[in-house]
Parts: sequence; structure tokens; C-alpha cells
Amino acid sequence: MLVMTKLDREQSLREIIRGRLSSGAVTRERPHFLNQGVAFQIGTGPAGDCGACGDEIRKGEPYFTLASDLRLHESCERLWEYERHRTIPGGA
Repeated sequence: MLVMTKLDREQSLREIIRGRLSSGAVTRERPHFLNQGVAFQIGTGPAGDCGACGDEIRKGEPYFTLASDLRLHESCERLWEYERHRTIPGGA
């Protein structure tokens, strides 16, 4: 049986997010309304799939809405925020 540690899961999510940023499947830009100092929206699922990792946002699970079509798990938002600055467009 394979046991994934929290660190393994985070590394896996980082790799998924980097790939989605590189392919353009997920934006690296903060939505305009967030750049104006307006807080992001937060809710609890169900809310479809996470734009960063692709997994379902389940009922009762906290998530961020960064645009009308971009919803991220709470933990994925933090990793997306880091990786969008770290990852160079067109590179890995």
C-alpha cells in the first residue's frame, strides 16, 4: 500500500499546478478585481472542479473564487499564488 505524506501531496500538487500554468490551462494573472484591493470570494462546495489541481471541490470544502470560472481549493490557492510567481512563462 502506497502512503502519500502531506509533503508528497504538496509536491504533487505543485507539479500539477506548474504544468497547468505552463500549458495555459490556468491563468498566472490575478483577476483584475483582486489587483484593486477587493477581497476574493470564498465559499463552501460543491463548486465543480478545482482550477489548479482538477479535483472536485466537495460539499462543505472551503474554496476561493478568483474569477467567474476559476475556483480553487483553499490549499491549491496558496500553491497557485506561489507557483504563478515562481514559474517562468514558457519554462518549467
